[in-house]
Amino acid sequence: MIPIVAILTSHQQKMARIIHEARPQTDSTEISALRQEVRELKELIHTQMLALDAAQSRPPARPVDAGMQERLRTGG
Repeated sequence: MIPIVAILTSHQQKMARIIHEARPQTDSTEISALRQEVRELKELIHTQMLALDAAQSRPPARPVDAGMQERLRTGG
């Protein structure tokens, strides 16, 4: 029984080593760059949401009547 456990333990350690070595090591500068990009995207979304809220809270523009449109087109 003990030899079987030793073989299985050894196999498990080898497999863990293989899996660990196969993973690409992430660079801390890459993680920092990704975090900065996420931060910038959050700021952009926040700014756009504020602009949309401001646009929706404005009263609708008064429609221009046909006579006013003609005067604007002809400049007089």
